[in-house]
Amino acid sequence: MTPSHFISHSTDDSRLAEKLVAALEKEGAKCWVAPRDVPAGANYATTILQALEEVEYLVVLYSRHSSISEHVIREVEVALKNDVVIIPVRTDGSPISGSLKYFLATRHWLDASNDADDVTLVARAIVGFAALPTNQKDQGVLSKLKRGWILITVVVIAVVGTFLFLVTPSSDTQELHGVYIIQTDDDKPVVLFETPNAHDKPVGRIKRGSRVYVEEVTEDSNRQTWLRITIEKGWLAAENFAEDDYKMVTPVGSKEFSIGQHALVNYAGDDGLFLRASASTDTALIAKLLKGTRVEVINNPVTDDDYQWIAVSVPMAWIKKTKFLTLTTETTKNVDSEQGGADQPVTAVDSNPEDSKKLETKSEGLPR
Repeated sequence: MTPSHFISHSTDDSRLAEKLVAALEKEGAKCWVAPRDVPAGANYATTILQALEEVEYLVVLYSRHSSISEHVIREVEVALKNDVVIIPVRTDGSPISGSLKYFLATRHWLDASNDADDVTLVARAIVGFAALPTNQKDQGVLSKLKRGWILITVVVIAVVGTFLFLVTPSSDTQELHGVYIIQTDDDKPVVLFETPNAHDKPVGRIKRGSRVYVEEVTEDSNRQTWLRITIEKGWLAAENFAEDDYKMVTPVGSKEFSIGQHALVNYAGDDGLFLRASASTDTALIAKLLKGTRVEVINNPVTDDDYQWIAVSVPMAWIKKTKFLTLTTETTKNVDSEQGGADQPVTAVDSNPEDSKKLETKSEGLPR
């Protein structure tokens, strides 16, 4: 049976994706979801492209994680080119931002932010929508968006019946929520804390020009504003082969890198170690990580002629909103360094198709 629904999601939302797939398939829909439906040894990119040519619907689980996932963005782009019907499902309170805002802002949304309480109802709504005649699918039957929360009735064909569920509007009115680029007037590093408390031990530092996703704003007892941020997953040059025994990233607790292991940035340069979109100095800058910043290894190391590269995630952290710190959506330029930092817009993705092709085997299976 050919899959009808492609589930696009970030690896961080795998648990909810599995629940939605189970609910959809219980209602009779056939789903395609990675990594479950990627055959052993198959090329990830090729398999995904093939699936997107066969399905009728792309269900996008939108969250703070998927909003900055290059995999999810590319799947949405391919689905649009293939005239696949896109159904966005909100899984948390994150506003629409970045590339997905352009693609999804005018779509009708479903809400599954209450996890198990909403997943079954959302699944029934999706299946009911698929069962409607083609000429009714463009009439806003899936959801009717209004400002604030509204209660809607979804008419489900045959045995499914009538169900009620909540939908939430596509709104980006929450101040400071979204993707920003760090700028500092005094050029001092921005310190990352595990909690919104300046007395806690820092978990890292980043430099101006780093791209972050602001997902929460709060104040402490001293009325100091704190921002909870996440940074997109990327690649770090862990070792420079031109310099003997110089490890720019060091694993914690062992001599070799392994998936799930913690590691520390050891590079001492003033501009920080560049977190890149892929394992190449020619690709876009995501963030500049200073010595002592904690990361987690998420893929096996790869090497080229000059460097050993590791894919990492930076833990969620809090930063202080001081008078020296500003957030902008403008692009900045990388500072030339011994890592090969060339001028690049920080908001760009891999710009060289040939480089991306060379790295296909390196990035395959990287967490989404």
